[in-house]
Amino acid sequence: MPTCDAVAGAMAAFWRSGYKGTSLTDLETATGLTKGSLYKAFEDKHDLFIKSLEMYLLQSREMIFTAMTSSGTAIERLSGWTQLAEANCSKGGCLALKASDELAAEDPDVRKLLTDHWHSLEAFLSEIVAAGHKEGSIRNDLPIPTIVTLLTRVAMGTVVAAPLSDGDDPAAAMRTAIGLIKS
Repeated sequence: MPTCDAVAGAMAAFWRSGYKGTSLTDLETATGLTKGSLYKAFEDKHDLFIKSLEMYLLQSREMIFTAMTSSGTAIERLSGWTQLAEANCSKGGCLALKASDELAAEDPDVRKLLTDHWHSLEAFLSEIVAAGHKEGSIRNDLPIPTIVTLLTRVAMGTVVAAPLSDGDDPAAAMRTAIGLIKS
């Protein structure tokens, strides 16, 4: 099995059970590799987790950036993020938030990956908000960092709450936040 497939399988296992809750047996099952093959392909469980988290974050950024790269006003582009959240908020939650909760305080590798991901997302959102200020689709009385913080925190809350929702609209808060910044 190619390494990329093994990382994808491990990512699913870590996403389901977290780092600490995923056993070597779980990883063997998820990747289709034996214990010996796992240790041949990866330094250890932590190395496999880091590669899984890197894959998850890359895929996440690609989906978010693609959803917000469409033509249209900045508000319309931000609405693409809301549509993505509606389509992808799942009972499984978010691997990045799980990693943050479980490991970021104690694991500098995880913290760096998550911080870099976060800064990348904030920079991208800042560009969209700046364009919205310029074109007049986003309120100019709110500073860009304030708007970006509002949007990212509401999005995180949406992802955290998604596994708890019982048929309610997981992206309603995101749409409301976008409505609050709209000119």
